[in-house]
Amino acid sequence: TDFQKPVKATDSRLGKTELSFIKSYVDHKFGNVSRLAQFCTVGFSGMFVDLTSYAGFQAIFKKSVLSQHALPFVKSTADLALAGFLAIWLAITWNFILNRRLTFNDARRNSTFLRQYGTYVLSNALALCVSFVLRIWLPSRFAFFDDHKLVAAFVGIVIATGISFNMTRYFVFASRKNKS
Repeated sequence: TDFQKPVKATDSRLGKTELSFIKSYVDHKFGNVSRLAQFCTVGFSGMFVDLTSYAGFQAIFKKSVLSQHALPFVKSTADLALAGFLAIWLAITWNFILNRRLTFNDARRNSTFLRQYGTYVLSNALALCVSFVLRIWLPSRFAFFDDHKLVAAFVGIVIATGISFNMTRYFVFASRKNKS
């Protein structure tokens, strides 16, 4: 009997090595534009984590005793502030892990995970504060944002993105090439 052996189909997916090469080439060719695009892609996924967890935490804390306590400086309630804090913390951790793994993967060998995470959080403190304050201050000042708290959070995220990219690029994941 003349049976032909089945021909294996070649796998058309890119492997880790090919993707790494493409990323290195694009980073080299386009520099900070490439990094900014990657950073914004990670940030977009982080925004999803932030906004969905923020909505979830608001629903959880809305009927708690925290909703009855006003915060003096921002004139917001403690439940909204706690929901915002937890959502930002989850998103910043998510973004750090993805940026460390993808966007600034060449800088992973420069320091330990915990040191880079601590530097990331501290370097982004201004961006985190801007995002946090806007998400709880805007609803206390404007009826539109009081009705649409996720839009207020979105405004804070967008404004904080520029600050965050620069701090992350030049302080947290600075490579030897970027220090010159």
